[in-house]
Amino acid sequence: MILRALERQFDDSPMSETSDMRSSRSSGAPAGRVLTAELEWLPVQGITPGARLVTFDEGAPSRARHRHFSTGVVAATHERTTDRVRVETSRGSTVVPPDHGFLVRSAVKPRTRWVAAADLRPGHEVYFLATWEPDRTWEAGYLAGQFDGDGSLHFTASTGSSGASQLSWAQKAGRACVPYVESVLIARGFESRTHRHPVGVCDHVHIAGSWTNQMRFLGSVRPQRLLRHPELSRLWRARSLQACERATVSRVVPLEPGSVIVMEVDTRTCVTDGFLIGSGAREVLARRPGDAVSPMS
Repeated sequence: MILRALERQFDDSPMSETSDMRSSRSSGAPAGRVLTAELEWLPVQGITPGARLVTFDEGAPSRARHRHFSTGVVAATHERTTDRVRVETSRGSTVVPPDHGFLVRSAVKPRTRWVAAADLRPGHEVYFLATWEPDRTWEAGYLAGQFDGDGSLHFTASTGSSGASQLSWAQKAGRACVPYVESVLIARGFESRTHRHPVGVCDHVHIAGSWTNQMRFLGSVRPQRLLRHPELSRLWRARSLQACERATVSRVVPLEPGSVIVMEVDTRTCVTDGFLIGSGAREVLARRPGDAVSPMS
């Protein structure tokens, strides 16, 4: 079955807390920007059928395995009106239909569960993938040029089906551009490490840290040759969701019904405004009682 990810609100004015915000059974995803397979955060208004998105497993493969990231394809989009709530967290907010599913990390088993937006409570920890903006500064352009010319992205088969990834840049040892590239990376919050060749042939600067750090580099600096890598999706494909951060819910605010854009995705999931979004949580509960449980109190 196809996911319906709902987006774009026109009016965020709160409505009465006594209104029945749980009557809607629409599946959906929030108002904001969606992470595409080209590592861009694009407004849902700009998403068209055939677009490829960074997505993830709707259900856990087994009790012994975590959900993993994947690539989904948008089948269709259309506009509709629906009830909405604004979910506010320590990492920002997003607007969703009240039965919209969020992945919540729990201290008790099952560790990861679907919870409808309307059922989220202050203190709930939801899965979050840090967002980024395209860096349009001169320094970022310099980095993009260097990595387009002498950068590389390659994978090994040592970690699951995706393999470990390495994003690096090589330059002749002793050149002044090496410490400059290192300083520009540091100024943008990128952890790196430099391997200096023992006989002074080449220095290699590696984007260190998690694969999410490599995604942020490629997505914000945008070296075009590396973004066209034929296996770019291996950077996130089959990676565990446990690499994600957690955002703490502060409150859920009911809003007036509003116009949204419905985005149908074959995986029934997407990443919007940094939040890992699924189809309506109540629908998941009805369809997979063994996979999803009732919300925490």
